[in-house]
Formats: sequence, C-alpha cells, structure tokens
Amino acid sequence: MPSPPKHHMLREIFEQPAAVLRTFEAAQMDSASCSLYQRSWKNAKLQDLSRIVIAASGTSRHAGIAGEFMIESLAGIPVDVDYASEFQFSPDRISRETLTIVITQSGETADTILALRYSLERGALCLGITNTVGSTISRETHCGVHINAGPEIGVASTKVYTFTCFYFHCFF
Repeated sequence: MPSPPKHHMLREIFEQPAAVLRTFEAAQMDSASCSLYQRSWKNAKLQDLSRIVIAASGTSRHAGIAGEFMIESLAGIPVDVDYASEFQFSPDRISRETLTIVITQSGETADTILALRYSLERGALCLGITNTVGSTISRETHCGVHINAGPEIGVASTKVYTFTCFYFHCFF
C-alpha cells in the first residue's frame, strides 16, 4: 500500500480503508466493547416514533442530510435535518414521540449540546453520533454510536462523514 500523502485532506481520504476495517471489526465484537454505547436503547419504543430530527453543524450536518434520505427510505419515518445553532428556535415539534439524533465529531460542539438539551427537556429519545469517547454528547444522550473514525485533521472530516453514513445505513 502506498504511503499516505502529506496533505491533511488527502491523508484522511487515504486512511478511510483502514478506518473502515476497524469499524467493521468493532461492529463484530461484543456490544460491551463495540462502538455502540447504550443505556436505554433496548427499552426504547422505536415503533412509537412519529418523527426523527437530526441536529448537527458543518460536515456532520451533511452526513445528517444523507442520513435523512436513508432513514426515510429504509424506515419510512419522516426526518428533518436542522442546523444545531437554529435548533432551539425551530417550531416546537419535539415530543416523546420524537427521536433526536445529534451528530458531532468532537462530542463537545456547543450548539449541538444545546440542541440535545432542548430535546431532552421535551422528553425526546436522544441518540448521539460522535467520534469521541467520553464526550458530553456520549454522556448526556440516551444511547448512541462512537464511530471510531480516528483523528480528523482536515476541516472536511471525510472519515467522520463516511462512518456516520455507514451507521445510518446499519441502524435503519
């Protein structure tokens, strides 16, 4: 295999095959050591959901848009994708029948954390997708996924985008 280029973006693109292998290996492991973190996911009444709302920013929001199409076509549940920074100003459509998915590479994006807390206050089931174990998002959501993409240096977060889309496809 050729050595990765020095340019950050190209290096991250070249790192994707190895990251995909790590993700598949983690997905085959026992859930205690896998990339899923769950507290109430098993007890969640997913059949009672009337809508899914995704809150994210930047590249994570773009992955959410791809997820919107996958979820609607695979699960048949209506999905809306919002900018995390505008989430709390959206019409009050978050309820106990809503699944809110928050996506953030770092797990510490302030706007995304506010969107999560807004949803929790309204009784929504909240799922986090993050690349960072132990982050605020992974601690405060009901359940979620650590995407195991490895460190991202470039702004475009190519690995995080790829793996977020992978998990959308797996779950729905």
